[in-house]
Amino acid sequence: MKKYDYPFERLKHILGDDFHSPAEKEKMAKKKKEEEEAAKKKLDVIEEEEEPMIKEITDEEEAKINDDNNQIIESKV
Repeated sequence: MKKYDYPFERLKHILGDDFHSPAEKEKMAKKKKEEEEAAKKKLDVIEEEEEPMIKEITDEEEAKINDDNNQIIESKV
C-alpha cells in the first residue's frame, strides 16, 4: 500500500476560508446565519418560558411558613 497524501486538507488549513469558492462561501454563510437565528429563537422561547426566580409572598403565606418552621423546631427539641 502506498501512503496517500491529502494536499487539499493542507490547503484548507493554510488558506482557511479562501480555499472555498465564492458560491460555497455564500452557502456556508447562509447556513451559519440560519443556525444562529434558530439558536436565537430557541433562546427567546426559553427566556419567555422561565418563571422569575424570586417570588413575592403574601402575609398569609409568610405566617404559614413561620408556623411550619416553628412546628419543625419544636418537634426536634
